[in-house]
Amino acid sequence: MNIRNVTLAALAAATLAGSSARAEEKPKAVVAVDAPWRLRPSGEFSWIGFGLEWEFPFAGMSGFVNPSLENPIDGNPLNIGGDIGVRFYPLSVVPRVFYIGPYLGGTWINGTRGTQIGVQIEARVGVLLGLSLLLADVFLVSAAVGGEYYNIHELLQDGSFNQANQNLGTVVRASVGFAF
Repeated sequence: MNIRNVTLAALAAATLAGSSARAEEKPKAVVAVDAPWRLRPSGEFSWIGFGLEWEFPFAGMSGFVNPSLENPIDGNPLNIGGDIGVRFYPLSVVPRVFYIGPYLGGTWINGTRGTQIGVQIEARVGVLLGLSLLLADVFLVSAAVGGEYYNIHELLQDGSFNQANQNLGTVVRASVGFAF
């Protein structure tokens, strides 16, 4: 399957979802389980996370809160993180079809690599472009891709801070949930 076929399939699905969404014209809140995968440049951390997301409509757009647990691929213990942001649905009502939205996030990273490092604290800001399909007006399936700037600080065991990694990364996100 080439990229043209994938693009045509995505546009057809969005058209079908968009026209059925306009029939009801009612924004809905969403509770979903999602998995963001944070791809980082080589030599740095890469996380796959799992979170419980609550998306709620307001003022023609939606806001979301997403606490999560993230597991670094290098085998370190789970980390506590989360994102908060807004999403704009220009083609239909919340939470249907295409969206774009900025977010702020952070992570408390335990069990880091160095012996002198106690913990690491990550701050990030990013934007996602996604597609949400509302099936049977209840089940939500969503996928998104975007970019983020991240900045990690190390808290050493003696109480001092060090600047660690800061760079641009890619985020791929998948989500399934219920709309009500």
